[in-house]
Amino acid sequence: MKTGNLFKILFLIIAIFSVTVFSEDTKDYEKLFIEHRLELLENGIASYVGESIPKMRSLEDQVEYLQKENTILHDIIENQNKKIKTLQWATEDMKVNQLTREERDLVTELKWTIFDLKEANRELQEDACMRKTECNEWEEWSRCSVDCGKGTRIRSRGCSNTGRFSSMCKPLDIEEQSCHGSNCRFQSTLSQFDCPDGYYSFQGLCLRFSGRQDGRLHSTILCEEESSHLVFIDSAEKHEAVVEFINIVAPEYMVDMHEDFSKREYWDFHDIDQKTHVAVDGIRKHQKTYFINWKEQNMTYFNWAVGQPRNDKSDGDYCVTINVLTGEWYMKCCTVTFFYICESEERRER
Repeated sequence: MKTGNLFKILFLIIAIFSVTVFSEDTKDYEKLFIEHRLELLENGIASYVGESIPKMRSLEDQVEYLQKENTILHDIIENQNKKIKTLQWATEDMKVNQLTREERDLVTELKWTIFDLKEANRELQEDACMRKTECNEWEEWSRCSVDCGKGTRIRSRGCSNTGRFSSMCKPLDIEEQSCHGSNCRFQSTLSQFDCPDGYYSFQGLCLRFSGRQDGRLHSTILCEEESSHLVFIDSAEKHEAVVEFINIVAPEYMVDMHEDFSKREYWDFHDIDQKTHVAVDGIRKHQKTYFINWKEQNMTYFNWAVGQPRNDKSDGDYCVTINVLTGEWYMKCCTVTFFYICESEERRER
């Protein structure tokens, strides 16, 4: 083999070997280069995030500040609008005040004319309604609402209206008048034979039913002006006599005591009490737990209803009342007005 060919073969072998080694070094370099680029990218992202967080917080603060400024600006605009309306009203008032006296009188006259026309129109419609209304004959009067004393009775009739203005009038279809119940069981037992004027003699007592409602203080004064006092009940016998006296005279004044309160749309306990209770002697002073009579003596006889008296120590004075329907005693606030009974110790000279 020639020397030149030998050198060519050797050179070719060396070149192939060098290319193989260089190829492997290039792969390692590319791997290191990629890893380095990834590390730089990660550091860049971390750095960017670290720088962005404060900026985002700053932007949030700016947004919050702008929202507050917007709220303040909205309030300012609203106040300005109110001032503008006020100025408009003031301007209108000034325009009205600038009217001459004759113009104001003319405006007033026109208003009254309009009012008169409306009233005339309403009256015409009512008249047209009544002309188209037909009513039946009155029914018989009902029985008196009470058996004894002053009460009421009613009668009714049917009415119909088919006219154009049927809603503009209400025909009289119910009439009411006062009446007096004469079925008083014990009326014959009352007399004024040996009692002062205005007092009835009843089972050895001189009693007067008030006929009006007053508070404890006023009723006491009125009784004392007649040299008497609120009736003091100290025994079962006297209690029965007082209750019987109430049954005789109360219906004439307490005309609503038999009312069915369940049919009312609205009522309160004071209203019911005033229609069904009569005050007698007996008072529990401020935050005390015992009752005394008009002589400042402790009371020993009672006829309390179930749950009475209340054992609290609330403020104010509380007085004794009798439920005229049951005869039971109740503790009521002394400022509430009730019918009451005065008792006189005096006797008329025969």
